[in-house]
Amino acid sequence: ENWEDHPNARLEEFDELPYELFGTNQHIEFHAEFKKELTRLLRSYRAPIMYAFAYGSGIFPQAKPNRHVSDEEYRSVHPKPSQALKEVQASGPKSIDLIFGVTHTQHWHSLNMRQHPEHYSSLAKFGSGLVSTTQERWGAGVY
Repeated sequence: ENWEDHPNARLEEFDELPYELFGTNQHIEFHAEFKKELTRLLRSYRAPIMYAFAYGSGIFPQAKPNRHVSDEEYRSVHPKPSQALKEVQASGPKSIDLIFGVTHTQHWHSLNMRQHPEHYSSLAKFGSGLVSTTQERWGAGVY
């Protein structure tokens, strides 16, 4: 039977997938030392994080390097770039995008605003309540 002829098929077990290697082309080799650095970064936050993930071109290389990137260029984005970061971002420095799952956003921002005031705009002067409300009402991209 051709699996594609039944797009609404109900799959309940992995062995019902159409091919034993289904999805393996989605597996990405990840730089082991850089993974350790990301773990250390997450553990450096004093505010409790329930889950987190990183995404984007700062994490997953997008292109092969076509020129030498200077330490000064890396430091313009990352104050203390490690060798692992330079290897992952060989085509040029990029921001590392993170999404944190937290349980109490106002409390989380209150703690994080003390540890990382540079992560916030002038809105933070009005307190973690306004920051949290702004984030919850207008969503991603605000905080």
